[in-house]
Amino acid sequence: MFNKIVLFFRNEEGSESLINYGKKLQEKYKLRVEGLYVKDVNKYDIIPAGVEGMIMDTSSNYIIKEWEEIEVKTSQAIKEKFLKEFGPAKFSIVEGLTVESAIKKLNSADILITTKKEIIDSEIKALLRVHEKPIILIPEKGDFGLDNVVFADDLEEKSNKSIFSFLNIFSDVVRLDILYIKEEDDDLELKEYFNISKKGYKEVRLGVKDSIEFINEKDMLIMGNLKHFFSFEKIVGDLGAKLLENSKIPVFIG
Repeated sequence: MFNKIVLFFRNEEGSESLINYGKKLQEKYKLRVEGLYVKDVNKYDIIPAGVEGMIMDTSSNYIIKEWEEIEVKTSQAIKEKFLKEFGPAKFSIVEGLTVESAIKKLNSADILITTKKEIIDSEIKALLRVHEKPIILIPEKGDFGLDNVVFADDLEEKSNKSIFSFLNIFSDVVRLDILYIKEEDDDLELKEYFNISKKGYKEVRLGVKDSIEFINEKDMLIMGNLKHFFSFEKIVGDLGAKLLENSKIPVFIG
């Protein structure tokens, strides 16, 4: 089981989806929920308005001020939505580097949950390279369940770590689907563990296209960590990258 999750808000567009998901987890597992918004200092890394020996460019000052005003409004709007649902829960608005701040917050929690777009952005890529605790990525729009779980098993160490992280946290899950893309794959030791722990499973063997359609009918996808450089994963046609980008459901990565 788990005790605390962090909802990591990166924009207002995905805030309602993130809040709704956090609320479902809180109601089901009676856990503590905290919110996080990071004002990334890199957003304001612009050539200074005035440097000795150079012509002054006052436009950059106006741009920075405008960005700051927008960010204050965005962070406060998200905070209000969060506190409306979670009452006296803690919501942190911090200045710093986005990924470093998120990882620091994750140090005191069981899971970090944030949103993803169909095209994985640089912040998510960076998170996938450095996180040491589980994260859940959810689409920016949608209302997601918690019951029907599928594990994309490629027989690799990273996917094995994810499934055991998931089972340790969501110990109430008693049945899930094991998805194999390659016909010859068969995780005998994992199935033996399921039998010992009395957890039910169903084996599913599908090609890539059918796999994507199959997982999008479920509530959550468990997959291995993509710690290698994400562009390289895409170039070599890595299945994990395809599943992550095309998933319309929450993705658990241990």
